Amino acid sequence: MTPETKKKWINTLKFFAAYLVAAWTFLQFVDWVLNRYNISPYWVDILLWFFIGISPSLLIYFFHQERLSKRIIKLREKIIIPLNFILLFLGLYFGFGNSDLGATTKEINYTDESGKSQTRTITKEEFRIGVPIYGFENLSNNDSIDWMRYGIGRLLKEDLNQNKSLSPDFSFYTDTSTKIEDASIFNDFYIDGSFNKEGDNYNITVYKRKSTNGKSLKEKKFNGKNFLQLIDEISVFVVENSGFVESKDLRYLDYPISEFMSNSLEAVREYIEGNYTKAVAIDNEFALAYLEYAKRSLHVSRGRLEVQDLADKAFKYRYRLPIQKQLEVYIQRNLAYENFDEAIEQVNMQLEVDPLNEFYNHVLFSIYGETKQTDKFYESSARLFNINQSPDTGINLAMAALVNGNDNMLIEEIKKYEFLSPNLKIFRLQPTLFKENLQKSENF
Repeated sequence: MTPETKKKWINTLKFFAAYLVAAWTFLQFVDWVLNRYNISPYWVDILLWFFIGISPSLLIYFFHQERLSKRIIKLREKIIIPLNFILLFLGLYFGFGNSDLGATTKEINYTDESGKSQTRTITKEEFRIGVPIYGFENLSNNDSIDWMRYGIGRLLKEDLNQNKSLSPDFSFYTDTSTKIEDASIFNDFYIDGSFNKEGDNYNITVYKRKSTNGKSLKEKKFNGKNFLQLIDEISVFVVENSGFVESKDLRYLDYPISEFMSNSLEAVREYIEGNYTKAVAIDNEFALAYLEYAKRSLHVSRGRLEVQDLADKAFKYRYRLPIQKQLEVYIQRNLAYENFDEAIEQVNMQLEVDPLNEFYNHVLFSIYGETKQTDKFYESSARLFNINQSPDTGINLAMAALVNGNDNMLIEEIKKYEFLSPNLKIFRLQPTLFKENLQKSENF
């Protein structure tokens, strides 16, 4: 390497180092601005990849800046630099083209019990922090508290659902490898722990673990005689360690478990185990148990009057529930009395808050099926599939397309995904048969 070339490389690295420092400082400033004004954090990722992506062109420029500043450009530079930018912009488009680059929050409007219009700011579902919760280990030989292995996680999920900047989810998994496999797909951490009971005291240890290896990132021990109060304390610990920062616009009420569920531990246990009849027998003001009992009864062979009675009782004690659960009560009561138009309006409002909520979407699809509104069934299914392209939403869209007679659309959509799995072509059999094309059907 000649002294002149060596000098050019040293100058190039100096300029490039200065560029990296300036880019990193700018990214820190942008990150602060985005957090301050609740703007999509994807902009930081876009800028980061942009700064990295233009590095080849910058290195060429820094190395040949004396010549390039005189506008003496060689053919290879005329090809490489434009190609660098074209590939970069294509990569950014395919990487972030479907991402929400606007605000991380949105306002929803609803009418309270007094008939007044209220506005509430919530975090869009795409930007909520995922909180996977798994089974807790029973360290004692006390079978009477064994239900807490899954009860703690279920109660934490119910409690954390009040915070619409979080997306809590509970699974029964107890082995570490399955937890890691499940949590690491979309989340940075997960929650699990252990518990026992010594005399009248409950001892619960909670861990926040790294999703990729199960390493403990944070842990805390909780003990006391009031189990439900401990759940409230644990939920505060989880929120504080989730990354959620309360702001002037994003504040959420945190009802104690004993208030929005029941202050009877035995009633709560029966609820967790799905024994809603026993739960409301122990606590006849257990609004959440009445609500879940009404949901279940609507889909099994129970009389209409019984379903209406359960919905009425949930409605009577709805004041104990958080706002979103109160809206669920209104929906369930309208379903019980077959007030489908009102139920659709309320469900659509709830889907503004939780567009992927399984219960709300199921209610909407059931109503459209009951009232034979096949076009709306198809439109709602397509909307859900566009938000979340998963096997469940795909199958639901396929059913809606078949019911609505959109056989051609279904066939074309399936073709798009066959390169991922050639076996998917079998799903073209039913719409092809519906088109009465027996010859093509024989080829599947």
